[in-house]
Amino acid sequence: MINRVMATCAMEIDRAALGTLCEARPVRMALHNSLSWIYRSKLTDGARVRVIDGTLGESGRRDEGAVLTESVHPSARWCRATFGRQPMPVVGALYEPGNLTDYDARTARIPAS
Repeated sequence: MINRVMATCAMEIDRAALGTLCEARPVRMALHNSLSWIYRSKLTDGARVRVIDGTLGESGRRDEGAVLTESVHPSARWCRATFGRQPMPVVGALYEPGNLTDYDARTARIPAS
């Protein structure tokens, strides 16, 4: 599969780094692209909201052994700061993603170490 991706997409993949990731325990790596078709699909009623960092509980404690493999892109925070109070151009709506608000509330509960 890697050879196919490299040939088709003209990409170089660091096999050693990939091997290290694949051997890490527990393997919980996944790509969560909220803009992909599955999140807007009719199969999911067209409005599936993904939980950001599902290994972080309501209490602010992470599942034991969990490895954090995702983060919030700075543009999401910029959009919320900019368009959370004034409507976005063209669409005329506020940018208020509930999953980002939920994630920030959970991270605020992380005990100080």
